Amino acid sequence: MRKKRYIIYTNRQWCRGNVLENCMLSKDFDNNSQKNREAESILEKNFEDAFKALLEDTLKDQKNLEGKIVKGRIVSIDHDAIIVNVSSKSEGRVLLKEFGDAEREALRVGGQVDVYIERYEGRDGGMILSHQKAIQEVTWMKLAQAFEEKKPISGKILGMVKGGLSVDLGGTVAFLPGSQVDIRPSRDSGELVGTDQMFLIVKIDEARGNIVVSRRAVLEEERASDKARLLSELKQGMIVEGVVKNLAPYGAFIDLGGIDGLLHVSDLSYNKRVNVEDVLRVGQTVKVMVIRFNRENERISLGLRQLEKDPWQTIHEMHKVGSIVTATITNITEYGAFAELSEGIEGLIHAREMTWHKKDVVPTEVVSQKDEVKVMILEIDATKRRISLGLKQCTENLFEVFSKHHPVGSQLEAEVKGVTEFGLLVTLPYGIEFAVHKSELSWTLPSDEALSRYHVGQKVQLKVTKISCEEEFIGLSIKQVSSDASMERLQSIEKGQNVKARIVRIADSGIEVDLGDGALSFISRSELAEDAVHQNPHSFKVGDMIEAKVMKVNAKTQQILLSIKALDLEERSRILSEYMGEKESSFCSALDRALEQKE
Repeated sequence: MRKKRYIIYTNRQWCRGNVLENCMLSKDFDNNSQKNREAESILEKNFEDAFKALLEDTLKDQKNLEGKIVKGRIVSIDHDAIIVNVSSKSEGRVLLKEFGDAEREALRVGGQVDVYIERYEGRDGGMILSHQKAIQEVTWMKLAQAFEEKKPISGKILGMVKGGLSVDLGGTVAFLPGSQVDIRPSRDSGELVGTDQMFLIVKIDEARGNIVVSRRAVLEEERASDKARLLSELKQGMIVEGVVKNLAPYGAFIDLGGIDGLLHVSDLSYNKRVNVEDVLRVGQTVKVMVIRFNRENERISLGLRQLEKDPWQTIHEMHKVGSIVTATITNITEYGAFAELSEGIEGLIHAREMTWHKKDVVPTEVVSQKDEVKVMILEIDATKRRISLGLKQCTENLFEVFSKHHPVGSQLEAEVKGVTEFGLLVTLPYGIEFAVHKSELSWTLPSDEALSRYHVGQKVQLKVTKISCEEEFIGLSIKQVSSDASMERLQSIEKGQNVKARIVRIADSGIEVDLGDGALSFISRSELAEDAVHQNPHSFKVGDMIEAKVMKVNAKTQQILLSIKALDLEERSRILSEYMGEKESSFCSALDRALEQKE
């Protein structure tokens, strides 16, 4: 008789035996026995119930564990993978390359490790596990929570990619756009590579696995918090620490931690000629003083020199009026040159204090930038922070030299250097340039008429009328050179006298005549003739002799006024008088004869 053997499915394996929960067959039995058939029926029913329970239990484990992260126990470690027991029923392999160097060194048999169950049963019957996905899943859940709660997270900048930077957020790589790297656009973000920073997740796409973060948002939030705190604490005169944020020709912007302040170049140093780049650099940490603070518009003016000792407080101890010191030319302007006497102390050498021999000095022709020169301190005004310096005072006074060789009353020859509306500029000995006022050009001619007779390069005879070395003044005159002879001639001429003169110059306004011995006179156009038709100066010729009547003599100014018209009128009147006299005499004679005949 064929005997039956029963098969039980346990732990996902087929096993032959006689064991079933609470049921046991101790021996073979015969199918024909009624009793055995009843027993077999009971046994088969129990087998079906047990198999169903085992299958449901297995499916339940599979449903509950797939796609989940669980802790597994390391059963063994191979050269390229580890065997992990997830439960008493299942095991799987995890490749060692999914672990970092530090994690691989820490792996031990019997130790625990987090794994992600991709599939409960693979082709070989084992579970498909992943440690890397377990880390990613944990990280992703944390990132999703941070995104919902808008909490900053820490990450490490891996490197530069197109349009920005890649960031490691604990195993998950995120994208940091270039516009979100800093508060202000940065030309070079490479210096942040490899550094740990705080970021705010601004976009997350779980389906695509994309995350976009912003470092700028975190910085702005920190800046706003620091700004509010700083504004509440800031006071004028307070010394604060900041970082140089940006440099400009007019100063530097200092980040005080949430708000920027301006350090103007004038408050950078007591040295006025210092450049911003010579003192500060971007990223430098500096201590500055709050010199002005407007809480309403949040404008802060900072000072660096205020932390140093003011050299002007001891200016009278360092420098004395009248002393001669060595200075360095720092700047040249059209009105003079600035020279540095010591650190933070500058004075002005005015153009008029540069040379003795020139009045209209061009500073660039005397000194150059960075020249070291000897100067005399002429005046110190500590209140206005001004020092007047003299360059010529360190050389021999040319006015004193001139006065020794050309005293008052002496005569000399000079060359006309320039003609201005006020007179002539002449070059005297020793290179001294001085002016001859137009009123000192002629005794007889109007000033402007006399001035028009001179030109650049012309040699003229001058008489020294006054010298003042203290005032640096030399009085010069051209007309007084011939004053003696002309004075004698002037004294010989009286008002009403008829004189003869030679024409020396013709102008549109009249003619100039020479009365002899340097005595000149100018006859205006209106005095040339009685009628306007004949009042044309150009009808006369230079060198011709004319006769005119003296209308006025001014001994003080040595001026003689002549008139041809007056002489003509006088002559006509004389002729008329003579004619009328003859007429009257003839009438009287005829009357006498008539009376005689009547008698």
